[in-house]
Amino acid sequence: MKKWMRIAGTIALSVLTIFGTNACGGGGGDFTGNFTTEKAPFEMEFDLQARAMSTTRILLTWEAPESGTDYFEIEGSDDGVDYHALSTVSGDLRFFSDITVSRAQTRHYRIRAFDGTSFSIYSATAAGTTDDVAIAVGAQHSLALAADGTVWAWGKNHYGQLGDGTQSDHEPRIYPQPVIRETGAPLDKIVAISTSWNTNFAVAEDGTVWAWGMNAVMTISSNWGQNGYLGNGTTVEYSVFPVKVLGENGLPLENIVSVSTTANFSIALSAEGTVYTWGQILSMDHQYELNAVLNAVQVMRNDEDPLQEIVSITCTGSSRLAISSNGTVWGWGSNHGGELGQPSSDSWIIQWPVPESAAPETYSWIQLQPMQMRKDGGELLENIVSISSGLDHILALSVDGKVFACGSNEAGQLGDETLHGMNIFLAIPVMLAPDTPLENIVSIDAGMTSSAAIAEDGTAYFWGAMTLPLGSNWVGGPQTLTPTELTLIGNPRRIATGYFHNMALSQDGTILAWGENHNGQLGDGHQGTGECTCHGASGKISDTPVFALTVEESIPFNLYGNHE
Repeated sequence: MKKWMRIAGTIALSVLTIFGTNACGGGGGDFTGNFTTEKAPFEMEFDLQARAMSTTRILLTWEAPESGTDYFEIEGSDDGVDYHALSTVSGDLRFFSDITVSRAQTRHYRIRAFDGTSFSIYSATAAGTTDDVAIAVGAQHSLALAADGTVWAWGKNHYGQLGDGTQSDHEPRIYPQPVIRETGAPLDKIVAISTSWNTNFAVAEDGTVWAWGMNAVMTISSNWGQNGYLGNGTTVEYSVFPVKVLGENGLPLENIVSVSTTANFSIALSAEGTVYTWGQILSMDHQYELNAVLNAVQVMRNDEDPLQEIVSITCTGSSRLAISSNGTVWGWGSNHGGELGQPSSDSWIIQWPVPESAAPETYSWIQLQPMQMRKDGGELLENIVSISSGLDHILALSVDGKVFACGSNEAGQLGDETLHGMNIFLAIPVMLAPDTPLENIVSIDAGMTSSAAIAEDGTAYFWGAMTLPLGSNWVGGPQTLTPTELTLIGNPRRIATGYFHNMALSQDGTILAWGENHNGQLGDGHQGTGECTCHGASGKISDTPVFALTVEESIPFNLYGNHE
């Protein structure tokens, strides 16, 4: 369990002094001032709700009068009795992300308003519990976090990405197998996982990060040889056992709550709301060269100030994005497809890296420092509570359940059929029909050139390149240009879309998988049931969802205990 992190503040008789920090994820900036309050507490009604966004984040939302509030004060309790200050939130916001919780943790919350002279009474409470299990999809392997804190992997193992101490180009694992430490003991006490092409990351209870698999970084020109993907200070080709990610000081990176990774680099979020990155880093100091950064370095907002007050992170093939506590989104890296939500450049089509003779302003599609994303019309993209990224497109979920997207729309992955085939540089709403936006969404996930979402009522949607079947058929050829309902067993709570295959996590802890199965990445004891071509890759395809199985072949693999 993570330590409580609280705002700094003092209360002395009738004089209140607030020094707000937002250190653990709230929203709305700092509040400093002295307020004389002799009024009795006033009443204000709140519709307070809390829900899990991941294994290490709870989202708190509320309804309250639109005016008259300077700020809200959030308190939390792990037992429902002893409450601690968490953060202050600006009076114009109605949400707060708590990233000081761990996997499978329940926290109770209460809220009150300050109107400039006095506080309201605590009139509403809510409790939320983080996810206790998780799934992640790599290129041709799969990863799962079980309820007991162990990690399981299956599929291709040519870079040791299954973490079982072996490496093989020709012997994939067709059933889930435990990831183990070099001692032979299971990798356990894990709270979050992430995977990409051939490398995996796991965040431990103590805030350290474990990495295994490929350590060679793929450059834009598709050459291999740069290293640093594992973030452990080495240039080895791969690691078949988990190793710890290190910071700039050579010591293990600490106090991390989540990691996001892609084929070129990774980023990590700390409980303080700061961000770290390693792998392939674009540097102006080296004439825009792609530098291999072997240890994690802190992301800076400018030359002097770190990027901070962040509550969620993601990364595309060549860019990184982060949600601020106030619901705006920061992005940096490549904007060649529009995935950073910045205005387009007339000269974005260019070979990488940028020529040494080029003036930086000529190539504005390369953003070296974080900038805030914008939506169609030029306004800031605001009130965002979740983001997910594909190869070169972004999905963003707003607090009111709407979904926005930007970047490449070559396969319809932005969910607007009128803009099919275009690069969209400013975020647009995902549409069910020309006049009907996708709404009431609680979870999103972006794959290579596909997108998926789960609605509040459990309905699952897919759009983009058809690595996902609809029911038992491939509908509409290789692409679906608007969100279409998926028929999945078990009322899925999470969907993980990948490069060529996909998974869904059912409420009961079983896993459904479908798509390419050439290397057993579906985990059903087989290596495919037919031949098909999708995403330009030919391989064996399961066109109906199948259960990942235990080694007995007839028993579904279950993250709540049946995984031996």
